[in-house]
Amino acid sequence: MRALEAHAPTIAALRSTDPAALLDTRPGALACSRLLLFAARVPTSGAGAVIGVVQPPLMMPLDREDLDDDTSTRASATPPPAQSLPGLDAGHPELTAWGDAGDEETPPPTPVAVDPGVPLAPGLREVCPGVALAYAPAHSLPYAGLGAELAALGVVLDLFALGPHFLGLYALAPAAEVTGGAVYRYPDPLASRLAQDVCKRIASRSASDCLLRLRCSPGLCVAASLNAALTPVDRDSDGLWQAAAAHPGTTWAVELGFQGGKMRQPAAFQTAFQYLALVAQEPGAGCDGRWSWRLQRRLRICTLVCSDSAGVSLGPGRPSPPHALPDVDPAAVAAVLTQQAIRALPGVGREALEAALADWLRALAASLGKRGLGPASHDGPSWLQALLQGLHALLRALHGLQPHGDADAVRRALWASLWPPHLLAALYPRLSSWDSHEAEAFERHSLSRAALELSGASLFLMDAPHAVLIVSTAAAPDTATSPPDAWRPPRGSALRRAAEAAVAARLPTPELAMVCGTAALEPFLQDDEGLRSDDPGVPLAALCHVSFLRALQRVAAHA
Repeated sequence: MRALEAHAPTIAALRSTDPAALLDTRPGALACSRLLLFAARVPTSGAGAVIGVVQPPLMMPLDREDLDDDTSTRASATPPPAQSLPGLDAGHPELTAWGDAGDEETPPPTPVAVDPGVPLAPGLREVCPGVALAYAPAHSLPYAGLGAELAALGVVLDLFALGPHFLGLYALAPAAEVTGGAVYRYPDPLASRLAQDVCKRIASRSASDCLLRLRCSPGLCVAASLNAALTPVDRDSDGLWQAAAAHPGTTWAVELGFQGGKMRQPAAFQTAFQYLALVAQEPGAGCDGRWSWRLQRRLRICTLVCSDSAGVSLGPGRPSPPHALPDVDPAAVAAVLTQQAIRALPGVGREALEAALADWLRALAASLGKRGLGPASHDGPSWLQALLQGLHALLRALHGLQPHGDADAVRRALWASLWPPHLLAALYPRLSSWDSHEAEAFERHSLSRAALELSGASLFLMDAPHAVLIVSTAAAPDTATSPPDAWRPPRGSALRRAAEAAVAARLPTPELAMVCGTAALEPFLQDDEGLRSDDPGVPLAALCHVSFLRALQRVAAHA
């Protein structure tokens, strides 16, 4: 809480200057309201408890009936020391009850339904000797319902997680996702730019009370939404969807289905987006020179006609082979597959989802082979390399996913909220080389040591989701003739402006670091991670990028 108290004056000032406070609050006249939730410790009591204390099998034998009951409550016979629990202090009632079991005036901890079959994140069991902790099943927690109620009121919830300890974000994040909000994590809040990020989030442009109508050509229909924030208006609504709010980078993906009859060629789609915007009006007569605000209802219509169409299915079953189109937006394809992965993860599990995505990639390689293209060919379309890099990164991320880990919960929430080009950069960071402070040599390199060595450049810009680096690989200058930091780009140079623009586009806001040596780039070299193997039995997620491309090339050759 120290971090929140340190930024309290700034947050209080923001409340008094929020333009939404000037609006009429009658029904029908509400603008997008924003609720900021700062979480500093894991919920451990009440209906929203994320973790519960359960008895280890060696300390209390369980009956067979208890083992078959997933919602049975298991209480610890030996209370742990309060100070041993991560992220909690002894001043809370539930911890006082654990420490003073004989105190009749202190209420006991609330029983929590737990799922003992789910493995814990590393560190949770170790910091509490003699006591087992278990995650509460996500479907039994009320946070998604809370988010739905907030969305119905037009309120957007942004969740700021403070501290490096476990907070149970796998359960808290749905409350923000359903409202169209975001989840941000600050392992070290005192050293972060928390106040700056709060200002940036509140000042961001947004639309509220959004309605989206989707129309398809005969033979097609909108089957489902892949985003938790985009829901049907009612059961009888035909292609009419609603959302509490939208931002300039908001991305919604929908799943199309086939209706009876022959599908019209070419396929056509139309979107009609209606929303409320808060518009500032310049001072006029009788306004005492002050700006005024008003709500304006706006409508945007877009019609698309596709030259070719294909159904893409990602699920536990057999995916339908996608067509290799002449021109494809790799960011859009990666965004749709990522949204499908996030939506399918709770139902099918990580392993089945990873296998389905691997099958989709093999189907893509076979389709490319029929068209005379190979995934590893250098004369293929420009979008293919970027798409395969991003999807291989997504496959690796799914392979190492911890369903209950805080870092992975934030990552999934980030994937669900990013604009497709930013999502592709989050999956596969952008590494560019520079000949000088003013001239960019190559816009995007592959993330490998070979790319660094063969580029011949001495300046690199790494644009990653949580780090922006300017790296010099040149030999250290002679301090007698030039200062040691002469290589640093000055303010106003093209390289410095590009780095500062990348920092401004990130939330949480990263620090701009300038370092010498390629060691700082080692954690980002994804293409070198994994096995170098031509064994077809090795999963695609376990291969390095070169072996990954060779595996897809073999599929394309036999298509």
